[in-house]
Amino acid sequence: MESILIIPERTEVEYANEKYLYNLSTRVVRYGRRSAYYYNLVAGLRHTFGNNITINLLFYEGQNNQYKRSLVEIKLKLCDLFQRDQYFGKMFSQILRKHGKSCPFPPGLYEFLNTTLPSEKFPNILLFEKGKIELVFNQLPTQDLVAKISTIFTIKRS
Repeated sequence: MESILIIPERTEVEYANEKYLYNLSTRVVRYGRRSAYYYNLVAGLRHTFGNNITINLLFYEGQNNQYKRSLVEIKLKLCDLFQRDQYFGKMFSQILRKHGKSCPFPPGLYEFLNTTLPSEKFPNILLFEKGKIELVFNQLPTQDLVAKISTIFTIKRS
């Protein structure tokens, strides 16, 4: 099976609810022309984040300098994503293990710095080459919007 490499290019915090988060920031950096792309995420949690938070991953396909909603969407409770999703959850779980973290997340400041996306043996489930992913976090049961983060990415096939 063909695998893909997901290369983040730009990221942006579109919304952060101060009731739940503080110091939320994301950034994609590269330390040289031949360097890998590193993803940095810093988030301060005011409450425990576990299955009381839902995460909705919305994928957009890049077409003619616009991003159109694709058919791919994943919506799960936060800890369930890490434990049950065989693609993105597995990838995010590897990042958590590397940083010594696990779900649920107690209140505090979390820094995931200089993180590369582990994509070895990541299956070719995205059929486009340029895209955008929106991560939308909601609190259960009120459905308060907690945060919205978007990342523009490119896919390389191997």
